[in-house]
Amino acid sequence: YPYLAEAFITGTHPRSPVEDWPFLLDALDQLTDLYRNDPEPVVVSGILDDAKTTLDERGLLAEPPFGRAFDLLTRLDLPEHLYRAWVHRDLHTRNVLVEDERVYILDWESAGQDLVVRDLFRPFTIAYYDTRDPRPFVELCTCEGTGGEIVDDYIDVIGEYAMAAPGRYSGLPVLYLLSTLADKERTEFWESKRELLSAVIDRIQ
Repeated sequence: YPYLAEAFITGTHPRSPVEDWPFLLDALDQLTDLYRNDPEPVVVSGILDDAKTTLDERGLLAEPPFGRAFDLLTRLDLPEHLYRAWVHRDLHTRNVLVEDERVYILDWESAGQDLVVRDLFRPFTIAYYDTRDPRPFVELCTCEGTGGEIVDDYIDVIGEYAMAAPGRYSGLPVLYLLSTLADKERTEFWESKRELLSAVIDRIQ
């Protein structure tokens, strides 16, 4: 605040992060201008420890599905380091506008320092909130179907800015859900993410 309007743009929002993935990938590619600026490596085991400590302090660790999620992550692949940088933090289909195949990113007021992978996973958590269909997020873990194509595209275009050793990590979506659930207080969207975490665990164990 205050905002300065420089142009009026017409266009349409992508329908879903799966159906219109090329537009979302274009937006993520644009965001690499932020990601490459002074990234900070973060140890993944530290992210897990912080999430567990915070959930325990809030009295949530013993509630489902958190214990199962931490147990599952011991059997899934995770990178050793992720990068934290300046990110959009609220990227999803309603914050992307497409006009004549040109992609614009909207609503920057939440931008700030965070894990780069947040901008990949948040559109899928928002989509789950809208549809209650966990399959797209589950496929990001299993790399099956379109999920595998999305993960591979992300690795090719953004991977080097998101993690020190880009690759397919089945536990990364679960780690994201756990870390964001630990960060936020209970809201309707928070409950939706916890529901999504339960659905993911049920389908990939």
